[in-house]
Amino acid sequence: MSDIEPYHLSNPLDATSDLNFPALLLYPLTAQSDLIASLPLSSTLQDQLSVVLEQPPEWDVAHEYTVNGVVCLYETTKDGGEKGIIRIGKTAALEKALKGQVIMDGIIRILIVPKKREAEWLNEWKKVNKPQSS
Repeated sequence: MSDIEPYHLSNPLDATSDLNFPALLLYPLTAQSDLIASLPLSSTLQDQLSVVLEQPPEWDVAHEYTVNGVVCLYETTKDGGEKGIIRIGKTAALEKALKGQVIMDGIIRILIVPKKREAEWLNEWKKVNKPQSS
């Protein structure tokens, strides 16, 4: 297995080439993940999920994880450190979908949740990430 490079241009000699980041696709309801060593920001999540979910993963016994059956979410940090979450469209280029967002530690982390369980998971996420009272 080769080393994973931090964010980089696909062609270091061409400043207009694609910016690439390592990425983690996280499946929080199953405690599973997929690592993408070099994700071009010009690509879409549809492109990536079409490859990763082409065959049902072994751990997806209910067959909930299909390209059309999941939503993609991204954790954000608001001013003051409060966490938020946004939905990312699967057909938008990542450079557009993540515009203005902070990429923590230089790794893009996308949360993948089945559509039919999104509300349930978001409620749990909000409980865990609610702002602390002072």
